[in-house]
Amino acid sequence: MSVGNLRITYEVDASDVIVRVSEQWDRFALDNAAPDVTAEAVLKRSIWDFVCDESTRHLYAHFMARARQGDLVQVPFRCDGPSLRRFLNMSLKGLDGGGVEFRTELIRTEPRPEQPLLKRITSHDDRLIRMCSWCKRIMCDEAWVPVEQAVVRLHLYDQEKLPAITHGMCDDCYKRLSW
Repeated sequence: MSVGNLRITYEVDASDVIVRVSEQWDRFALDNAAPDVTAEAVLKRSIWDFVCDESTRHLYAHFMARARQGDLVQVPFRCDGPSLRRFLNMSLKGLDGGGVEFRTELIRTEPRPEQPLLKRITSHDDRLIRMCSWCKRIMCDEAWVPVEQAVVRLHLYDQEKLPAITHGMCDDCYKRLSW
């Protein structure tokens, strides 16, 4: 998908239930092997069903509260695929009745060698590795490193099954986004 072409919008109501998604939502979900997050799967569900870790939940709640108070909140983040780094910007705007509109726009992409660790259909074992929800670095040897470095450090390239990914937030992103 070309830069500038990806614009996804969704809305939550005053109870944080997803009530609307834009037409590009399904296309993005299906293009990224994520049929479990199509519009049919997310509409009428709480946004909190899709935010995994406490630090990210805390920031989302903070961003949404600011938007509901009338602030326009802008947040840079990453949404990477196995062979592509995606740099995006999310804007949150309060709506009448206490809802919040989320607008996500693709800023740029960077190709990279395919990372099987990031494939949704990859077979996983019982291990978990933690990935930052915002910058997509992985916790490895008590440091947050890019996926490519983590694969080498953890010797994942020669394993039949890869660890599953759980999400968290690195200290750098928490400091940057907690204003």
